[in-house]
This record gives sequence, C-alpha cells and structure tokens, in this order.
Amino acid sequence: MPDSRPPTPPAAATPRPTTTRPATPSRPTTPRIPPRTTPRPTILCKPTAPTQSALSARLPAVGLHNIPYQNICRSIWRAPILAPLALQIACAPVDRAFAAPQSPLQVSPLDLVLGPTAFDAMGSASVSVSNPDSVAVTVQLSLLGDAPDLDRVLQLRPSEDLVLEPGQSQRLDLDFHPLSPDPVQARLLLEVEGATPVEVGITATVDPDGDDDGSPHPLAGGDDCDDTDPDIRPGATEIWYDGVDQDCDGRDDDADGDSFPRADDCDDHDARVYPGASDIVDGIDEDCDGVMDEDGAGPGTALLSELFVENHSTSKTWDRAFELYLKGGVGVEGWTLASDAGSGTLRLLDGATGPWLLLCSPADAVSEATCGAVVEPWPAPATSADGLVLSVQGVEVDAVRWTGAWGLAGGELQLDRGAAEGTDPAINDASSAWCAGLPSPGAENSSCP
Repeated sequence: MPDSRPPTPPAAATPRPTTTRPATPSRPTTPRIPPRTTPRPTILCKPTAPTQSALSARLPAVGLHNIPYQNICRSIWRAPILAPLALQIACAPVDRAFAAPQSPLQVSPLDLVLGPTAFDAMGSASVSVSNPDSVAVTVQLSLLGDAPDLDRVLQLRPSEDLVLEPGQSQRLDLDFHPLSPDPVQARLLLEVEGATPVEVGITATVDPDGDDDGSPHPLAGGDDCDDTDPDIRPGATEIWYDGVDQDCDGRDDDADGDSFPRADDCDDHDARVYPGASDIVDGIDEDCDGVMDEDGAGPGTALLSELFVENHSTSKTWDRAFELYLKGGVGVEGWTLASDAGSGTLRLLDGATGPWLLLCSPADAVSEATCGAVVEPWPAPATSADGLVLSVQGVEVDAVRWTGAWGLAGGELQLDRGAAEGTDPAINDASSAWCAGLPSPGAENSSCP
C-alpha cells in the first residue's frame, strides 16, 4: 500500500569551523654552483702514457686496451681480499709487474772484441755459456747486425741451437773474415724460452795493412797483392820465373812485358819478340815460329856465294859445303835449301855471324869450326848438272843452276865479291859471275880476275 506520509525535508548542512594555518616562512635562496673546470684527478690504477709505451714494447702481443685497469679498480672494494694482488698487478711499474724471468744462463764475456784482423787472416774469439739450473734448457742462437754479408763476415761455431744439461758448459767460437775496412758491430742473442734473452755485444776491427809493408790490401784501397808477406808489394825486386809475383805487376813469367809468358815467348827478354809479331829482316825470329825474317825477305836478300867449297889447307875436300852472302843482317834460321835430289832446312849454329855464312852437312859440322849453319837433311846436289834454290816459307830468295861446262867437277867456284855485294838479285845466275880461286869458307870472297 503506498506510503501516504509527506516527504521529510532534507536536514540543513552543519557548517564546519574554519582553521587558519600560520604562514610558513620562505627558504633562503641557495646560489648555483658553477660546473667543475679543473681536470679530474687521474684514476689511481690507470698507467700513464710512458708506462703504456713501455708495456707495449715489452709485451707486444698484449695490447693495453685488453687490460681492464678501471674494472680492476672498481672491483677492489667489492672483493677486499683481492685488493693487494690487484693493486700490485695494475698499479706497479710495468717493468716489474710484467718483466720476463731472468735467463738461467751464465754467459761470459758479454762484450766480445775481435781484431784488428788483416784481410787475408781470420780473427777468432769465444764465449762461454753455462747452465747452472737444475733442468736442461734449449738455447736458441741468433747473430744480428747491419753489416753487409754478415753471415760471411762473422761465423759462429756451433751455429745450431744448444741443449745444455744441468751444470753443462759450452764454448761458442766466433770467426771474423774482413770484407771491407769498416769495423763491424753485431749482437749475439742467447734465448731460453720464457726468459729474458742474454745479449753479447760484438766489435770487430780491421787491419788494412796486414804485413806492415806500407802497401795496404786492395780491399782497403791499396795494391798489395799479398798482404801477408812484407817482401811482396809494389816496387819490390822481381825474381823472375820463381812462381812469385814480388812486385805485384801481375807477371812473374813475362820479363819483357809483352804479355806472353816464357813458355810461349822464344825470347822473354826482348819485348819485340813474341808469337804473332812482324818478322822483319834483322836476324831475329820475332814471331817465334822458328823461321827468321820471313816477313822482310825477298829476292836477293841472300845469295849463294860459293859452291862445293874445298879446304886446301887440309887433305879433306869439302864436297858438301856451300856459302851464302847475307845482306842487311838477314837471318836464315828455318830457311830451305833444295836441289834436284832433295831439300833440307837451315839451322844456325851458336856463334854464327855474317855476312859470309858457310853451310855444311851435319857430318862436316861436327869437325869443322867454320861452319855457321847446318842443312838437314843435306840436299846432295850433283856437280855435273844440278842447281840450288834458297827460299823461306815459299818465297824464293836465290837460285843457281849449273851445267858440266861450269867445271864444278874439278873444284869449287866462288862468286865475284863485287857481284855478291851488288844489288842485282840475279847476278849469280850466269857462269861469268863465278870463278875458280882459293876458297874462303865463311870469309870475304875475292874479286874474280
């Protein structure tokens, strides 16, 4: 049933009492601090630039960017027990914190001096290496230096790596072979794995005049061909053909300086005489071919001046002798004398002189002192009708032919002296130029009546 009561009017709002707070005093204004302008202090554990460089030089395989210095420092306080160790590693000087252990080797001496050493000699010195450790070690040897051809100049023996047992010692020998006058600086490194290498300094000096004769070695700018012998030097007295070049002129067996040794030079004391020289008319075999004057000889250079010479002072008849008249000092060594029966070669005898030269057979030359040359084999011409031709290397110099009418069967004939000394090379071709007379073997002819 609906409520018929009248609605109750809303109650009137009760007013709240007003509370008044006391005023809060204002705070004083704090001035603003300007930003920091001074550099931050260096982190305690961070190494300085020189230390980084030193570390990089000592440990090239470990870059500084791989070592967490700052991380180590931040972690010190989180792990106090590691602080002493971390500070020792990160903050100690690099040359102590990161240095390799000392080498176990004992090496002496550490400075090696060789020389002065002559160029033709060898300088030597030695180094002693010992292993006082209780374990065996392997020693790697390295010879370092800037000298050209260092491996030829300095040679180490032994050169291969060493294995030293505990307490063992080894001697290393170093040989010095100078190749230039400059001193050599080098280093010998002895390395044991994991340890600091031992370095031996090497200084080698050169003696430019090893025999002290005043002439330096050629490698030092001198001209001493044997810097080990003071008797061998430029200007020394040469002893020929002894196998030693005392004066350093490059020739011990070439006395005349014609570039031909004595073995090839037929006269090693005459520079005009050597193989291939021009052989002029002078009685000398300049070209050493065994034939004299072939380059200058020609018709009339020599003439047949006596035929079938007889020696009337003895009972012996020289039916095997002829005489030549030589002009201009010509020499007839190696020339050819031919008859219809054969030919022979002329060989001058010791002491033979011209211009009148007696030619003998080998048999007569043994007993007759006047013979100046031997013809071998003897051409054996006939006295009745025959002839003689004198030539040198195919060049005819003189020729005479006779018949029985010349009268040679009864004795010798000689050429008129005036005809012989004339200039006509054919003057002796006619019998009228010849006459019988006293023979003059090896001497001047007479004039025909």
